[in-house]
Amino acid sequence: DASARCAAVLLRLAGRRLASEPEANLPSEIPATQAELAMNCNVSRKTISRIVGEFSRAGLLSIGYKWLTVQDPARLRHIAEGG
Repeated sequence: DASARCAAVLLRLAGRRLASEPEANLPSEIPATQAELAMNCNVSRKTISRIVGEFSRAGLLSIGYKWLTVQDPARLRHIAEGG
């Protein structure tokens, strides 16, 4: 599932992949464009744009110019694990 794969990549890039880390659920910025993120997730730019938009509307991400902020790592982790 592309959404789960992208959630996992976002968490990895943000340094928030493992729930046992002390800062696991704190927001974290990722200095990357959506094109770079698409390449890391192995999906098209169009697909990543849709997924990032969905995550943003759900309050999981904030979108900026050449950066993304993971706002809710716990919920992204749930998506990455297939939930």
